[in-house]
Amino acid sequence: MVFVTYNRVLDGRTQIAEYHRSLIEKAAPEGKISTFKFEDGTIVKLFSGSTIKYPVKFSEQLREVYLDGEGYFEVNRDINRPFIVKTNTLQTTALGTSFNIRTYENGSSDVSLVTGKVRVEMLENSSGMLNLVVLEPGEQAVIDNEGVIKQPFNIEETVSWKDGYIYLENKSFDETLSILKRWFKVDFEVRNENNVIGKTGMGKFKNQSLENILQVIGHSFEFSFEINDDEVIINL
Repeated sequence: MVFVTYNRVLDGRTQIAEYHRSLIEKAAPEGKISTFKFEDGTIVKLFSGSTIKYPVKFSEQLREVYLDGEGYFEVNRDINRPFIVKTNTLQTTALGTSFNIRTYENGSSDVSLVTGKVRVEMLENSSGMLNLVVLEPGEQAVIDNEGVIKQPFNIEETVSWKDGYIYLENKSFDETLSILKRWFKVDFEVRNENNVIGKTGMGKFKNQSLENILQVIGHSFEFSFEINDDEVIINL
């Protein structure tokens, strides 16, 4: 962590560079959920492997942080200072609210609003599609290279991770393995995957080992498995 002070800025680009070097960076360790509290009282929970950057003290005009990964925000209300979360593709602005943000390796992302109201903007959009939406509770903004789409979402399914739950109810086989891969940082080798077409898993797990979870969902998908360190072999 580096703190930089300066008296004179040559141009706007220099100012931005100096500002970013002065930010604190926090990360959630692999396989863990971490909670951080900012100086204004706002709380963020970070999913495994995610990072957040923020200043020691917010300015008098706004509160701005930078997220890479997934985070759940409970924003302390301040009508004079909007709270802004930036990722590589979007900017979410709130005054006092709670919401979840996810970013993906393919460049897409989504914002899911639990309470309050937020404005979601796509930072770059050359497609001519909608690039700004205002969300009400229970609404989600999905952002990809086509623009922004607003849709309803399942609150429990989307944000139960912040309380340590792995939500696998009605998930397809591919979705299930993708979720477990994020939680446990393992790779899967699947044999005879065609045997699970049309099947869905079940269950919501907390404080369970990967082995225990695989034993339960193995009954739904009818597979056996072997765990070898950070690789899992699925036999269908």
